[in-house]
Amino acid sequence: MFGVLWVCLLLRVNQASAQNPLSPLERKLSVSFHHSPLREVLNLLSQEAGVQFVFSDRLLDSTRTVSRSFHNKRLQEILDDLFAKTDVRYIVQSGGQIVLAHAAAMKKRYGRIKGRVVNRQTGTGLPDANISVLASPYGTASDQGGYFQLTLPVGEHDIQVSVIGYEKLTRKRVGVKAGKITYLTLRLQPTVLEMPEVAVQSTRDLLPQHMQVEPSIKTLRRERLIAIPTVGEPDLFRAIQTLPGVSAPNDYSNQLYIRGGNADQNLILLDGVVVYNPYHMFGLAGAFNPDVVEQVNLSLGGFSARYGDRLSSV
Repeated sequence: MFGVLWVCLLLRVNQASAQNPLSPLERKLSVSFHHSPLREVLNLLSQEAGVQFVFSDRLLDSTRTVSRSFHNKRLQEILDDLFAKTDVRYIVQSGGQIVLAHAAAMKKRYGRIKGRVVNRQTGTGLPDANISVLASPYGTASDQGGYFQLTLPVGEHDIQVSVIGYEKLTRKRVGVKAGKITYLTLRLQPTVLEMPEVAVQSTRDLLPQHMQVEPSIKTLRRERLIAIPTVGEPDLFRAIQTLPGVSAPNDYSNQLYIRGGNADQNLILLDGVVVYNPYHMFGLAGAFNPDVVEQVNLSLGGFSARYGDRLSSV
C-alpha cells in the first residue's frame, strides 16, 4: 500500500508563459506533493498544467514516491528536479506533448542548444529574453544572467530571440547533432523607441503692471511709512515690524527678526546696493530717512538665487 496520498496543487500562470505561449515548459506552477507515486504526480501535472505526457509503463519506478514542494517554478524546473538522479529525459514534441524516454534513446534523436543572450555593446547578459524556434513549438526564456538551453530534434533550426528595447535577432540554420551540445552567443543591438514630440502650450491674459503681484512680497509706500505711529521719529524698520511674519527683539530695537531668523540673516539693499549695517545706535534708529524713500519691497521667501544665501528675507 502506498499509505496516505496528499496532493495540493495551486496553478498560477505567470507572465513568462505569455512571452512564449507555445512552450508548455515555461508555464509556472506552485505545487506540493506528500508521498505521491511518480505516476500520480505526472497525471496531476498533466491535468493542471494542460500538457500531455507520453511514456512507457516500464520507464517509471513504481515504488518511488515524491514528497516535495515547488513554489512559482517553471514546469521545466519541476521535471528537472523529479528526474535529476535518473536516466529519464524529456522532450517537447511538435504537437505539444512531452515525451519521456531513457537518456540513451533520447541521445539518438535529440541534441541540445546552450547559449547566452547579451547586449552587443556592453556584453552584459539580458534576462527574460524570449527564445523561440521558428515553425515549431519549441522555445524558452533566458535566466537572470541571460543563459538558456533547449532540447531539439536532430537537424537544422532557425532560432529567433527578442527582448523589449532591443532589435529582434534571427539565427538561421543552427545545426543540432544527436547527443551533442551546440553553444550559441546571441548579441542583440539596443534600439531607441522614437515617438513624435509632445508640445504643451497655453495662453493667459497678462495683468496690468500695477496688478501683478509676486509671491511673498510685501510693499510699503512712503505715505504708509510716515503714517504708521512709532516711538519718536518715523522709522522705516519699525514700520516693517508691523507686517505679518516680522517681529522685533524688544520694544526699543528696530532690528528685523523674520520667520525665526536673526537680524543678520536679512539682505538690505538700497537701489540694488548692499547696506551692511542699517541699524544705528544698537537698533534705536535706522539708517534710512522715510521722507526720501519712495517705497519698500520686502520679500519673505522664494526670492531669486541672485540675492545670495540670506535665509530670512530681502
